[in-house]
Amino acid sequence: MSWMSGKEGAAYAGYSRDWLEKRATPWSEIPVPYRVRYKWVRSAPDAKPVRRYWQADIDALFVVPKEQNLRELGPRFRRNPPE
Repeated sequence: MSWMSGKEGAAYAGYSRDWLEKRATPWSEIPVPYRVRYKWVRSAPDAKPVRRYWQADIDALFVVPKEQNLRELGPRFRRNPPE
């Protein structure tokens, strides 16, 4: 995995840069569901910092959760409990 610029990340996801920035959250060690973590990075000591987005978080936005069978959840979570 790698870090991507806003333009690269948006093109990678197939959406606009605004779409990516609305889902951005500052970097933390623990992933945030439905958010893309970013860091401010400098390419040189005297350069302006720029945002870089974590590619794994962009990929995670498009993973569809596996559906669970209600029987697997147990009787407590069934919609219509048996009588």
